[in-house]
Amino acid sequence: MVADASGNLYGATYITGYTYELSLSGGTWIYTTLLQLSTGDGPVSDLTLDSQGNLYGTLPGGGLHQKGSVFELSHANGIWTYTDLYDFTGGSDGEGPGGSVILDASGNTYGTAQSGGTNGYGTVWEITP
Repeated sequence: MVADASGNLYGATYITGYTYELSLSGGTWIYTTLLQLSTGDGPVSDLTLDSQGNLYGTLPGGGLHQKGSVFELSHANGIWTYTDLYDFTGGSDGEGPGGSVILDASGNTYGTAQSGGTNGYGTVWEITP
């Protein structure tokens, strides 16, 4: 899980693909479902939180080509919105992203894929804004 500046915790379930928030209120943790990302496999790694409160992650399967995807969850006016940032093809770009993503100050997103790539052993990828 990842924590925001207010101490809220964010995470995702692998089996069902639910993303959630745990917030502390009066000494009790409150569970809130944000979105269901997938009806199959969800993220296998921690979500990443940016300075604006957006969440980023990877899905090892699914996406347009069923080879995995990178997503962003943004929050505005009490509503979480899913944005598909990239769908892997299983070719030179890789297949099955499985780790957490890294964000840099320029808005680039980085991560790894478990297979695919030039020799089939995976890739290190970058998504630019």
